[in-house]
Amino acid sequence: MKKILLFAFAALLLVAFCGPTMAATKKVSFYGDVRFNTYWVKKSDDYYAYNNGNTTGDSDSDIIWELDNPDSRFGAKFSEGPISAQVEIRPNNGSYYRLWYAAWNLGWGTFAVGHMYVPLCLAVGQSQFDSESLVLYGSYMDRLRQEQLQLTIPFSMGYFKVAAIKPPTTLPDATNGTLGNVDTDVKLPQLEACLNLNFSPISVDLVGAYNSFDFVNATIDDKYDSVNSYIYGGRLKLGMGPFYFKGLLLFGTNVGNGGELTSSLLRYRKMLYDVGNDKSFDSDYTDYGAVVGFKINDMVTAEVGYFAQKTERYRKEQDKNRIYYIVFPITPIKGVTIYPEIGVADDQDYKTADGTKVDQGKRTYFGAYWKINF
Repeated sequence: MKKILLFAFAALLLVAFCGPTMAATKKVSFYGDVRFNTYWVKKSDDYYAYNNGNTTGDSDSDIIWELDNPDSRFGAKFSEGPISAQVEIRPNNGSYYRLWYAAWNLGWGTFAVGHMYVPLCLAVGQSQFDSESLVLYGSYMDRLRQEQLQLTIPFSMGYFKVAAIKPPTTLPDATNGTLGNVDTDVKLPQLEACLNLNFSPISVDLVGAYNSFDFVNATIDDKYDSVNSYIYGGRLKLGMGPFYFKGLLLFGTNVGNGGELTSSLLRYRKMLYDVGNDKSFDSDYTDYGAVVGFKINDMVTAEVGYFAQKTERYRKEQDKNRIYYIVFPITPIKGVTIYPEIGVADDQDYKTADGTKVDQGKRTYFGAYWKINF
């Protein structure tokens, strides 16, 4: 599969180089960047004990000194008349491509097909710690990039974007028994929408998502239950001269069954199914955060950010985490950006159904992230 993807990308590049001789109206451009993590990290004794089984009450210190494989990229953009396309690959052994889609400009809107960003990708912070781990602590990105059909309709004050996305079928957690030979039945793709309203200097994004599927006992062709996932909320951006503010607030139900990425470090993000009593208990999700930034000059910006998220389910089950940081993006020359940063990624505690608390600790870090565009 990896070889097929690489051969396909090579073929696209060959077409791109031959483009000027094939059609005078075809435009092709290439781009890319390389990103690198350099951080010193101190893990609290609770974090060290929870993640490494250490029982002596010691803390631990390490460095992160590595290429950011998921986010480094090389890409190509194509356009000819109303047709455009974008392909982006990365040096990652798990998944070689980030973007792979084409779009048709209809005049009144743009229709796109392929693997691209979803409408609910709302990340707002500039923290780069550990390959943009900010996304796992509340800087909301939903499913990030997925296979989909997407329609964008611009209007005078913004745009409306709607997408039909390849549906996830992540099964619920089970209690009081086990699920038998399970199959899933899906009738609709996952639906997502974003309404952007721009009242300069304020910009607002209102978003919503819905996903549903049935899970059944395939042995006796009997339906266990339906899993319904919802997400709704918004993002606000404000710019006033060198100052800017960005904030978000979202709520959700069974977000883990809907494939949502941001809360993936948390427990209790999926519906709980009581097998013995044939009952279901939904998971509730809350996410909020904000950044405040100031452009000191053309070279340096300062940003302070705080994000937090929480899941709750059943009796007293609850999990939460948060991150707070200050980062100073520095651009000494065009194409080069360095992100000195200090912050705390706090996994906090989680509570079991009987109310027992387990502290998962935190990581305090400082260092820099390096990015060179080409």
